[in-house]
Amino acid sequence: MDLLERAPLLDELDGVLAATTTGGRVVLVAGEAGIGKSALVRRFAERHSADARFLLGACDPLLTPRALGPLHDLGRHTGGRLAALLAAGSPREQLFAALLDELDRGARPQVVVVEDAHWADEATLDLLVFLGRRMDRTRALLIVTYRDDEGKLVDYVSEDVKPSPADLARGETRKMDCLDCHNRPSHAFELPERAVDRAITEGRLSRDLPFVKKKAVELLRKEYPDRATAEKQIADGLLDFYRTGYPEVYRQRRAAVESASVGWAM
Repeated sequence: MDLLERAPLLDELDGVLAATTTGGRVVLVAGEAGIGKSALVRRFAERHSADARFLLGACDPLLTPRALGPLHDLGRHTGGRLAALLAAGSPREQLFAALLDELDRGARPQVVVVEDAHWADEATLDLLVFLGRRMDRTRALLIVTYRDDEGKLVDYVSEDVKPSPADLARGETRKMDCLDCHNRPSHAFELPERAVDRAITEGRLSRDLPFVKKKAVELLRKEYPDRATAEKQIADGLLDFYRTGYPEVYRQRRAAVESASVGWAM
């Protein structure tokens, strides 16, 4: 089947797949509902079914999203250790590491597809962050599809001041967040201690890492200028804490430490 006006996109995907011989890659396929994201990925899989291994997972629009739903889909494709760990309800760090190990196996390139990430649960988003930061260590390709048709850009202009176009051009542009409209006490947020306790309960954080709760709470209590900076500095802070303060733990439990370092922006 030929997809109208999709040949250049398929050619781009072909090139990215070929480039995985020197290191893994991540491709995001975004667009409004019905535009053909899934059809594009299916056609790409058909073109390379003989020379690449495709592992397919999907997020579903459930009222209660299934935790790590796409990873369970992938486990059914791979079988082996990943499927066994999923069946046993193993900690998240082991599941993520097992998938990463799976991507290093076999002579053919491997392509992981996660469809409809706009419906992903928090654990799946953490999985995508974990994989995205480590794909260059593999020779695999990660393709994530999602909708981007719900976002809007709105310009707010004061009716009292009535600035001229020249005034607007000279002014500072700032991205608003929820605290521009709500004061901090009325804005719902989770206390650092509760966030860390929940992460331990859900298996996202290994309770047997030395001083992990104390260090995680300390990093969460700091102030950061924006979410992206918070995610990076919290992740780097946890990694550096074990890399420099507990090098033996970092060497032996590296997967656990790296898993603990993602998904912490509040």
